[in-house]
Amino acid sequence: MVRKTLLAELNLPFDVCLDVTQENRDDTFRDVCGQYASQFPTNTEGAARCLSNDGFCSACCELHVGLNFISKRQSCASECQEAVNTFDV
Repeated sequence: MVRKTLLAELNLPFDVCLDVTQENRDDTFRDVCGQYASQFPTNTEGAARCLSNDGFCSACCELHVGLNFISKRQSCASECQEAVNTFDV
């Protein structure tokens, strides 16, 4: 319960979610998804989905922006998805 409350209040910069290029994609996805899995250990489905193009952005934005900042999290997800979609995997 305390962890979820702390994660809700993060409001950190989400630059790492946008720094996805063909060259660093695997490393970025692995790092972010590993952090997500350790922060949300009971959400194994979310951690597994994080490694996909569709799930990465929501997980990354949740992890860096937090849960309470809905508008900023949506902005992060939109910009992240744009960055992820700039190349074919």
